[in-house]
Amino acid sequence: MEKKPRKEYRNVERSKTALADGLVRLLLKGRPFAKITVSELCEEAGVNRGTFYNHYSTIDQIADAVEDKYMSALNARMHECDFASSESILMFFNNLNEYLQENKRLVEAFSSRHEEFSLDSQEATYRLWIGCEKAEKAVELFQS
Repeated sequence: MEKKPRKEYRNVERSKTALADGLVRLLLKGRPFAKITVSELCEEAGVNRGTFYNHYSTIDQIADAVEDKYMSALNARMHECDFASSESILMFFNNLNEYLQENKRLVEAFSSRHEEFSLDSQEATYRLWIGCEKAEKAVELFQS
């Protein structure tokens, strides 16, 4: 006999994924985070308000989950670097830049939620490369 909780678990995951994807779509459409309503999010996600409130109390909780997912992926990519050489440090900055470029629109969309971290993409990339150059010089000084 098959266990029913497994099916329930899949439905919970499906609902949470639909809500997270709906939030991302709204943000990528240019909707400011602070103006997104539960009703609007549920309509975009194709779920009812009851489903939303079964899993979350606020839209911030969904945003936190989405941010955690992307930060975990970024963290995994950064752990590929061992920092033992200037090449490794450059690889770190290259990986970071590549990840930010791949997720540029999403990073920009979520930056509206965190005004203190809001940078335009060109400025962020510029700062990243400046950091890369400084890191390379620091490694050269350290190794001499």
